[in-house]
Amino acid sequence: MRLEVRRCVLAVLLLHGASGVWAQTSPSPPEAPPAEAAPDPTSPMVELPDIGVEWPDMTETSSDAPDQAVAAEVDGERRYTVVVEGVDKLSAIPFRQRFNDLSTLKAGEGKPANTAQIDRRIREDQTLIEEILKTSGFYDALVDAEVETGAAGALLVRFTVVPGPLYRFESVSVDGLAKAGEQAPKFEAAFGVTTDDAADADDVVAGVKALETQLQDGGFPFAKVNEPEVVVDHDRRSATLAMTVDPGGKRRFGTLKIVSPDPPFSDKHLSRIARFKTGEDFDRTMMEDLRRALVATGIVGDVDVVPVPAGDDKADINVSLSPAPKRTISAELGYGTGEGVRIEGNWTHRNFFRPEGALTLRGVVGTQEQLAGVIIRQSNFKKRDHALNARLIASNLNRRAFDAYTVEIGANIERQSNILWQKRWTWSAGAEFIASDERDMTRGLVAGRKTFLIAAAPFTLGYDRSNDLLDPTTGFRIGLRVSPEVSLRNGTNPYVRTQLDASAYLPASKSVVVAG
Repeated sequence: MRLEVRRCVLAVLLLHGASGVWAQTSPSPPEAPPAEAAPDPTSPMVELPDIGVEWPDMTETSSDAPDQAVAAEVDGERRYTVVVEGVDKLSAIPFRQRFNDLSTLKAGEGKPANTAQIDRRIREDQTLIEEILKTSGFYDALVDAEVETGAAGALLVRFTVVPGPLYRFESVSVDGLAKAGEQAPKFEAAFGVTTDDAADADDVVAGVKALETQLQDGGFPFAKVNEPEVVVDHDRRSATLAMTVDPGGKRRFGTLKIVSPDPPFSDKHLSRIARFKTGEDFDRTMMEDLRRALVATGIVGDVDVVPVPAGDDKADINVSLSPAPKRTISAELGYGTGEGVRIEGNWTHRNFFRPEGALTLRGVVGTQEQLAGVIIRQSNFKKRDHALNARLIASNLNRRAFDAYTVEIGANIERQSNILWQKRWTWSAGAEFIASDERDMTRGLVAGRKTFLIAAAPFTLGYDRSNDLLDPTTGFRIGLRVSPEVSLRNGTNPYVRTQLDASAYLPASKSVVVAG
């Protein structure tokens, strides 16, 4: 009975991404042959049997296309194409994509090469085809290679493949999952490989990765999944799989802290950004969410979030940060027939007021517009995705129909929605004060200047039931803005401005969405 012990490893061969292959254990070295008498150097050489790939007569060319034959041969080198036959029925496995990515023949297809180079590439690809098929469970595949001369003088390398029977698992055992308690059945289902499944290395590697992910998502951050061992029985055309798992104990979130020197904000502010609290069950997805949220602040470059063992069945979370550039400067120059020349510049420091207090200075210089403004934005204010905004803007507009000197002061606090965390409810509340001294023209006559003083307390409320923030295909959105205002010109004149917006999205087909 022929048995092979193979182990599933994650990165022995790159097969269109991270795929596993079977690594065969090395056989014991053969015994040394008995010593023989030294050969006579004067004796004639014995003819060797034919070895390697059968090659066509390289001197033969197509009589009806001599020019093409010459074009296919350059200084004794030949161009070639590659054909693999017998694998069309294996559509369930990514054979052709893997072969095209890893083939040495494919890498040089259409380029001149001498016969020795082509022969070496054929041997390498013959082994490659066998390994790809073994990875998918076809251990008895036969691969034949031959070289033909095409009509244009170029060579045709043809591989004929007979995959043979598909090996399947007679038994699959995953020991150690019982230590995970009531979650053990869920983890076993995550592995997914069972008896009678194909002995496919890709499925095993994917199952190991899924099991590791489920363990971490289920509160086991230090789980260890050992390398699976596969025994292949060629006589029975089957295989067995055995693997051990150490869940490592269920954990809860412990202390969250920054371990990098000179961080851009404190541990307290870091805990505001995190969507988990000390004592909650460990969840790997919450760590990834924290990492992405830190990058989204704009003041952090690379982030590393790592769990470390702690007492009382907890896992402390250590965060390493590398700073990103804090300052941004931008400028814009334009000309319009109605506006004339206009130059705008902005300077921003994203952590001027720690933590995450951005200061922006904005200025506009133009033939009809001048503006100076200061804008302050405190992100993650008191709570994640809450922002405190304040602005002071002074401007001068000189249009054909009017001119105005305006000063605007405003502040508000808001709860935002973003692609990291799309929220159902959003809102903002604040206050504004506008003072404007204006003069307009009516029927060619210049009117006198008027001063307007307006105080407002705008409030917005949004409700989002769409399936995507940027590209919704289903659901709806409703937005309401209510702004009580008071005009102080010619006495006190209160009024309320309201605005209601609604949108709905209905998929009409896979590529068409009706929105309104």
